[in-house]
Amino acid sequence: MACEVLDSPDGDMTKSKKLMDISLHDQGGEADIKWPDGRDLKFVIHTRAFTSPPDRQFPLFRIHDKKNMAMPITYAVDDAERYGLNLGWFYIRCAVKK
Repeated sequence: MACEVLDSPDGDMTKSKKLMDISLHDQGGEADIKWPDGRDLKFVIHTRAFTSPPDRQFPLFRIHDKKNMAMPITYAVDDAERYGLNLGWFYIRCAVKK
């Protein structure tokens, strides 16, 4: 996955600033992200099997504050070739590399 990480401190996505590009494998890829406010974040992608619909696997995307890895800030599940997570202050958009 090729991802672009953007910062929007006041939550106005029209004023987002690109922080970095990251490249992750969709089978357990991780990236450390030093956030402008001083937090150390970890972005994680891995595939997980779900029971509904039966026999389906989807990528699971998680963002953690590294001070509390047990509890993600957010997570999302998707089955697309492109996706984005928007927390207001944090925005990441990714696409499958071809």
